[in-house]
Amino acid sequence: AIIRALFNNKIQVGFEYYVKKGKDIITSLILPREYGVENMPVNGGSMKNTGYDLSVSFVPVRTKNFTWNVGINTSQNNNKITKVGVQNLTWKTAVSGSYTKSGYPVSAFWAFDCEGIDQETGYPIINLETHGEEDPSVDPTSYMVYAGKLDPDFTGGLSMSFRYKQFSLSTNFYLQLGGKKFLADAYQSTTLPSEYENLSSELNGRWRPGDTDARFPGLPDKNVVNFSLPDGKNSNEYEMYNKSNVRVVNASSLKCNSLSISYFLPEKFIKHLYCKGISMSASMSNPFRIVSKDFKGRDPEVATGQQPVMSSYSFNL
Repeated sequence: AIIRALFNNKIQVGFEYYVKKGKDIITSLILPREYGVENMPVNGGSMKNTGYDLSVSFVPVRTKNFTWNVGINTSQNNNKITKVGVQNLTWKTAVSGSYTKSGYPVSAFWAFDCEGIDQETGYPIINLETHGEEDPSVDPTSYMVYAGKLDPDFTGGLSMSFRYKQFSLSTNFYLQLGGKKFLADAYQSTTLPSEYENLSSELNGRWRPGDTDARFPGLPDKNVVNFSLPDGKNSNEYEMYNKSNVRVVNASSLKCNSLSISYFLPEKFIKHLYCKGISMSASMSNPFRIVSKDFKGRDPEVATGQQPVMSSYSFNL
């Protein structure tokens, strides 16, 4: 770890680099149903972590009436699984990011390979051809494609504050680069949607009879059936489409966490009110976010099936 204060404490820098190796790490083992529990923790993994933490704070401008403060922090962690224990795998393990596969990051996940939409039926076309040296009877990634990792490559925070006489403004931002995630399920079931389902506006572009260039599957019907995958597990085209590579998006984003402005009344005014200080301020939390175009203008939380991050506004005297 390195911590330095430069130019009479006008610039402060902190830097830390680490290498961490772990062995006998606890992993989750999925059990057959006859055991009475779905999974149990076991020791059997090894992992190597490398990364750094960096923080910088400085004052670019400082005068009698104006001050500008800046704070920057960032960190990066790279991990690689070097050994794994016994795992009972399914394709649901692979898409969830909980498959600990040697040579891949901890949050690595896989997706089904969607080759488009069958323009005759509207069903998704899923390629289940096996590849690599993995045995499809025990490793579902042999018929899936690597989609990336859930964790970002780079994260950082930026905070700035400005003061001009009695006015002050402060902001706080969070930057995330890299990482992938699935969009929310396109269809929650293989039956016609019910009035209780909150469906995406993507369905406006769904396949309809007579279409020849549709890019979104049509509504499921009674002909959708489960069939056996190469590892003996069951699924159907719509369930696999929900977890296919066409539903994977870039999770990079720049988020404004907070924005606030305040005004301190002049001292010559407040002394007549027998007060030591009077200030007014207005603030916003989560006012905006800049995200990947893969979300097509939708709120990223809603697009991935979660509740939206709410914005709040306040005024203080």
